[in-house]
Amino acid sequence: MGKNIGQLIIEARKKKKMSQEELAGKLHVTRQTLSSWETGRSEPTANMLISICKILDIDISNIIKDEDSLIKLVDIEKKKTSRIYLIFIFLLIVVVILLFCFLIIIINSNKFTVYELQLDSDNYYLDDGILILSKENNYFNLGKLCSKNESIDDSKDYYIKIYINIDGEEKIVLEEFYDDNVVINEKYGYNEYFNFLDLNNDLYLDISYIIDDEIITVTSKILLKEIMKSDALIYLKNKAIGNDEKTKEDDNIEISISALKNCGYELDYEWTYTKNDNKPEVFSYDLINKTLIYSNKIDSETTILKYNLENYRISALKYDKNNEFIFSFDYFTDTQELICLSGSCNDYIEYVEIITSELENLKMQQILT
Repeated sequence: MGKNIGQLIIEARKKKKMSQEELAGKLHVTRQTLSSWETGRSEPTANMLISICKILDIDISNIIKDEDSLIKLVDIEKKKTSRIYLIFIFLLIVVVILLFCFLIIIINSNKFTVYELQLDSDNYYLDDGILILSKENNYFNLGKLCSKNESIDDSKDYYIKIYINIDGEEKIVLEEFYDDNVVINEKYGYNEYFNFLDLNNDLYLDISYIIDDEIITVTSKILLKEIMKSDALIYLKNKAIGNDEKTKEDDNIEISISALKNCGYELDYEWTYTKNDNKPEVFSYDLINKTLIYSNKIDSETTILKYNLENYRISALKYDKNNEFIFSFDYFTDTQELICLSGSCNDYIEYVEIITSELENLKMQQILT
């Protein structure tokens, strides 16, 4: 078939008194490609055959004389179309993968901003107030609320309300009695307090107190003064700096008395600070042994967790009213190794998070103080 097509092209071209270069130019191919068709080394596509027939006034029936010839041409075109289709699908998959990777990078970007809290007020000011917005954690600490009025010196009588004014509507952030430790630690994704915060909206603080049996309320705007910002694109969680020993030293941070107090801990007995908040669960920190202790008694079951900051071990046990163990385990935070000593330890991660979450709060206060 190829030879007949080549001969037809040669004869028709010479009849038109065209050179190979002239015909190749009209077909927008090289002279070498046309020569390959004429000698039978390759065959033009079906679309190219139609163009050749139009230019050289060749009757297409002289080329496609039987069913086999037509089938062969169709098969050639199908193969070429299939290759183009496969290449397209491959490129589409590559683009989708690249877009997905880029989206993951953007979602996990290590962007955070630190704001100093200031009050637009003639009556009060804030000392050490701070707001940190990040991709991992939102941290709010109102700091110490100080009065400019010397006649008001008992800050524990304050009742405060923190809210955001969104299009004239109040969205309450916090409403409680002031206790020198107004802290909100919001994990990313909960969207409870600050992930909705638009800095164009106004953040307000209402301070209420009683004088001569009359309730006085002072409304002040909380101003956010940016003091630090990071726009790093790639977020590397728990990135190690230096060798492993240096990383462990960084993790094994010393917890100061100031950090404990800022998190609501009070001196219980010698070298031990305790946070109760009138709840069944109690946190304690032993300054000498560098151990964070959690205890919780609900109904007839008691849970005790101890975390030693020097050996990275969480020791956990839970027992019933008959002092029989429900479970006990050791978990090492540096190697993430679990040793189940008794009972079922399937829910160990829930208890590990109790300790690690409180420890993160203490570490954050340690860094800020």
